[in-house]
Amino acid sequence: MANQSLLTPAEGDDLLVEVLGPRTATDPLRETAARFLNRFTGSRLGMACGALALLLRDDLAGLLGDPQRIASWFILSVAHCGNVSPGTSVLHRSPFYPSLAKIVLGQGGATTAERAAVHRILVSGFLPEVQALSPVCLLRDALGHWAALERLGRARLEQSVSLEPDADAREWRDIGRGDAAAAERPGVLPPEAIQSSLEGPLLPSRQKELADLIRGQPHSRPDFPRDACGYDPLCLPLLVENNPAVAAQLLLKVFSAGPHLRGLAGEYLEELVAMGVSLPAMEVLKTLICEGRVPRDVTNMYIAKCIASCQSTRDNHAQSRLVQLLSVFLQSLVRARSAQIGDMAIEIQSFCIGFSRVKEAAALFRMLKAQEGA
Repeated sequence: MANQSLLTPAEGDDLLVEVLGPRTATDPLRETAARFLNRFTGSRLGMACGALALLLRDDLAGLLGDPQRIASWFILSVAHCGNVSPGTSVLHRSPFYPSLAKIVLGQGGATTAERAAVHRILVSGFLPEVQALSPVCLLRDALGHWAALERLGRARLEQSVSLEPDADAREWRDIGRGDAAAAERPGVLPPEAIQSSLEGPLLPSRQKELADLIRGQPHSRPDFPRDACGYDPLCLPLLVENNPAVAAQLLLKVFSAGPHLRGLAGEYLEELVAMGVSLPAMEVLKTLICEGRVPRDVTNMYIAKCIASCQSTRDNHAQSRLVQLLSVFLQSLVRARSAQIGDMAIEIQSFCIGFSRVKEAAALFRMLKAQEGA
């Protein structure tokens, strides 16, 4: 067996029977990790982690089924915590983080399901909802998120799991603790609702229900963590495209939360601006701008980006469509008497003159001139 040089026979049996036995498939990941941490302590913990990593890599005998493999990756992601100081146990400090990230990026020969599950583990942070899932439930949950992420492309996948994470990478807490239920936080969004909102448009009643849940979250509390917001910034474009009203409510709550979520707000805004000339993105931005939640320089950058997109498009039909969208968006800001477009007045008027053949651009030009004379 791959772990014979690292563990004694008794320890090997405990690992496969007691820790990763049949109940692993249905036990919450938190409980499986707790069994591992309770069985292997001190210097034996490192040995057991090494043995588990080797077994995952060289399991030619098929000792681990899919649930056991998922539980094993989860154990490796949290074993460095040891519950000694959970408040400062940060995921990227795990010596196995690079191995986990490589699995996600397709460098470890793992199946799609395994890659999806490991990705869900890495990006979920300390969410109690993920700790409470069984491997089977995690796989089902992860595959939905994975499908959404794959639609964003390989580059976004690589961004979501960096081999050298930032210092403020998500933390894991309360693994295997008896008081784990106390770690449950109010106002957490149901995973199935998040997944559905990324996969396609929701019925109006479901949109309202989800928006109400977001509205009820205690974002303004200083101890409200970014992961409880429910949506990774990289998935925001999918939410905006499919359910812009929900996205607008999410962003309004995060932007008004305070300094503890300022970093997340910036990441959301960056993803939104990167969407360019998109009707749903413009709807969301208009809401945020009219509420005074978007810095002027960001508005200027977005308008400049959209103008450049219109100018660089060579297909006449596609170009006219982009010009129409941008013109209608800017008209709505003019009607709302937003001061944010004042900095770009010259550029916007030049845009209107350059595309005067498009009636929406011509109408925008007249609106701007009428506003000047008012």
